Amino acid sequence: MNASQQEGSDMRRGVRILALALAAATLGTPDARAQLAPSAWPMFHGAPAHTGRSAAPSLPAPALRWSALLGDTVFMSAPALGADGRIYVGAMDSSLYAVSPVGAVAWRFRAGGPLQYSSPAIASDGTVYIGGMDSTFYAVNAGGTLKWKFRAGSTVRSSPAIAADGTVYVGSGDGNLYAFDPNGATKWIRPTGNNVRSSPAIGPDGTVYVGSDDGLLYALFPATGAVRWTFALGNGVDLASPTVGPDSVIYIGTTGGLFYAVRPGGTMKWVNATGHSMYSAPAILAGGDIVITVGSDVRDLRPLDGKVQWKVAASALVRTSVAVAADGTIYAGCDNDSLLAINPGGTLKWAYAAGGPVRSSPIIGADGAVYFGCYDRRLRALQAPATGVPGGSARPALALSAPAPNPSRGGTALTFSAPQGGEGAVEVFGVDGRRVRTLYQGRVDALPRAIHWDGCDESGRTLPPGIYEVRLRVGAARLVRRAVLVR
Repeated sequence: MNASQQEGSDMRRGVRILALALAAATLGTPDARAQLAPSAWPMFHGAPAHTGRSAAPSLPAPALRWSALLGDTVFMSAPALGADGRIYVGAMDSSLYAVSPVGAVAWRFRAGGPLQYSSPAIASDGTVYIGGMDSTFYAVNAGGTLKWKFRAGSTVRSSPAIAADGTVYVGSGDGNLYAFDPNGATKWIRPTGNNVRSSPAIGPDGTVYVGSDDGLLYALFPATGAVRWTFALGNGVDLASPTVGPDSVIYIGTTGGLFYAVRPGGTMKWVNATGHSMYSAPAILAGGDIVITVGSDVRDLRPLDGKVQWKVAASALVRTSVAVAADGTIYAGCDNDSLLAINPGGTLKWAYAAGGPVRSSPIIGADGAVYFGCYDRRLRALQAPATGVPGGSARPALALSAPAPNPSRGGTALTFSAPQGGEGAVEVFGVDGRRVRTLYQGRVDALPRAIHWDGCDESGRTLPPGIYEVRLRVGAARLVRRAVLVR
């Protein structure tokens, strides 16, 4: 092997290692998510255990990346991210939307009733699962066509969970928890004594946990749906969903305001009387603390005994589940028309003003972007505000989104803007500092502009795998994002 071949081999190996590292930092344990889309947030509350925690950085302050206008209100359906960078969410107009990484509606699937509660889950082959108020559970192909559907005995408000073997679990108002294989065949049905609006969680050993309005938490064997144990909660469970902690303790809230920690064998560890009905799933911080939303509060509970460590009181109801960034920053939607960011110590970091109540639980992308739906019919993406390079005269702040998808096999998209405006360019450079492509040159304004890089140079030749820099310059200001090409 000559020096040139060795250098190429080393670069390809380095790219593969970097791609694997990026995936591992985002995806967590590979076995538990084998049949989930390899994205940062492919299902309700991020992962089968519902921990609500991300490996991505937090936003120091919010800046709007884009806002996509949909056909109707996004009520309590939370977005989910596909492997291709698309964002999927259900809306009140009976539609499942696929929105591109730059905020354009890619397709719209029409269901037979509102998709107002269930959050989509995305499988590794791109299939999107979601439940509807027309008592139907849908499997939708990656291109937006129907793959299969199942008619339940009542509404499907539960959000589906996808197991490592591809089994899809979802509850219904008919009192059943259903297990389907990826082709739509029913594997088993577990009846309970009342509505199953709770979204099932999956433990590290595959045990399926779900709450029912009959007042029981169920632990089920994944192969057959047989009951491993039940735990009496004293109150019913409406939309509140279980979360499985790293020690396999299960956390769940009830309509009577009782919040439980249940040991993996089915005995109570502790209970906290919150004083309000609960409709969300708790999140687990890196140190083990549990974060819940209850009434108008976001509260942090000690894992040892459930004692409140701190709480942040909003001016209106907080009905969403929270999402937690790598540094412990907590995001929650509020009925006061805002998205809240809370520091891990319990102080308000920032509040972003939306156009209506936010009951769609926020999610976090691999680059730290925060996505959420709103009553004003919009799906929003927030990013950190960008500033120009220090030094020299006063310069305009710049905004350049992270490439998506990243790593890419030949195509990636970005948005860019300059709030104060000016002449500028978006260019791609190799690691040797050589410019290989100019993607845009001209006036850059405050209105975000979308661009696509196809992985080719100025002459249309396919570039080799590696790390590239996408640079936005306006006047003397510069902003850089890294893009990884794999082949």
